[in-house]
Parts: sequence; C-alpha cells; structure tokens
Amino acid sequence: MADEEDAGRPLTADPVTNPPSAAAPWQSRGDSRGFVTLAMAITAVGAALMTAVITWALSVSNAAGSNTAQVEWIISNPWGIVSLVDLYTGFTVFSLWICFREKSRLAAAAWVVTMMTTGWLGGSLYVLNCLRQFNGDWQWFFMGHRKA
Repeated sequence: MADEEDAGRPLTADPVTNPPSAAAPWQSRGDSRGFVTLAMAITAVGAALMTAVITWALSVSNAAGSNTAQVEWIISNPWGIVSLVDLYTGFTVFSLWICFREKSRLAAAAWVVTMMTTGWLGGSLYVLNCLRQFNGDWQWFFMGHRKA
C-alpha cells in the first residue's frame, strides 16, 4: 500500500522517477562519516588483534605439541567442538555475504579462502576494504554489485 503522500503518484518500480516520500530508516540517518570512521577504527583494531594473536599462537604452538595434538585436544572437549562449530558457522554466513556482493567469482573465492583460513582477520580486512571504498551509499556497502 502506498503512503497517503504517494497516493497521487503512479506506482512504478523506478525510484528515480517515482521516489518514495521518505527515505527508508536505514538510509535517513544523516551523515555517515562519523559512523564509518568509528567502524574503520574498530575493524582495524580487530584485525591488528587477530594478527597479534595468530602470530603469538604460531610462535608458541610447537611448544604445546604438534598441530594434530592440539586439534585432538580441542575436539576432545565438548566446548571446543561448540567453539569450532560456532566459528565456522559464522565464517560461512559471512562468506555467503561476500559471495553475494562481489561481482568477480575469483575475488569472492579469494576472500572466502582468506576468511576460512585466517578467520575474522580475513573478515575484518574485507570489511575494511569495503569501508575504504564507501562513499555514503549503504546499498552499495551491503549489496555490492547487486545494488539496484
């Protein structure tokens, strides 16, 4: 149903020739620069933390035994299994978004491999890359090349 303000206009699918009376709530929040700056800072800190912990884990992992022994230790604990399922479910859902918004299958595949092998370090880098290219268009940010 059209809003009362839109009642006199013909219904078309073209938002340029028939713009809605008001922007959608997620589009009308005003200037996004402050939010984008904050999001970039938080995401960069997350990427830096992930890099630090991955580097630390790689440097001490030989002291804790082989990688096989460490995986066996994780999966011998029910909460270790829960953690792995939780992580890879999140990685997979996030990777679906990457595949949805990327135009190039090769780029999408590269980002998915990065996500699955480095975890949220890869996810943080992907979001940083998107935020770096962000020009105020939230539809582009979330939908990528599929933007209407």
